Amino acid sequence: MSDKNTAKTENRSFLQIKKELDSSKGYLIFENDINQSDESLFSETLQIYHYLEKHQMNWQKILDSGLEREFLIIQTEPGKEDDVLGRLMAYHLPSDLVYYVYKAAT
Repeated sequence: MSDKNTAKTENRSFLQIKKELDSSKGYLIFENDINQSDESLFSETLQIYHYLEKHQMNWQKILDSGLEREFLIIQTEPGKEDDVLGRLMAYHLPSDLVYYVYKAAT
């Protein structure tokens, strides 16, 4: 995952992204079915970006056109995955949003 945060969505395979994750870091991955809406759930107006910027967290938006899914991948400090997830859910993300928590190897 790059250290550069951007509102630009990168078109890549999610399976390839998973292989590239650093096991010494934690990750939150939010998944959205792009067939559910005409616009991205992870648009630039999403309020959680303010939290991510304030806490200097790295993130990346991925579009996997083969799976017809978009992903927001957020890198966290090891051991902070659950805490960050709780704080982000307070930003009223859709209750049916699929997310994955990848905990750092200890």
